[in-house]
Amino acid sequence: ATLPQPAPPYPNPRHPTPTRAQHHPPTLHRALESWVPRELWGELNGLIVGLGQEAQTERPKLIAKCLACSDPPAALALLERIGVDVARERSKSGEG
Repeated sequence: ATLPQPAPPYPNPRHPTPTRAQHHPPTLHRALESWVPRELWGELNGLIVGLGQEAQTERPKLIAKCLACSDPPAALALLERIGVDVARERSKSGEG
């Protein structure tokens, strides 16, 4: 299944830095539920949780996946956006 086309409330392309309210998990949760079809909630939750876990514990592995994907610059930009210091992680692994 594909996600709907309307722009999500988070992240807002006009305001790339989340507001304080959007940092509050229940607020973010409601925002995501408002634009993701209910039948995709389970799948999306698994993807988000998995990404978060790898970003915290498996950074070199996650960076390698990004470099091997179809759009490495976009994938690495996503990692930066969720708080992974890609340059630092790559230099630690000797890739930088």
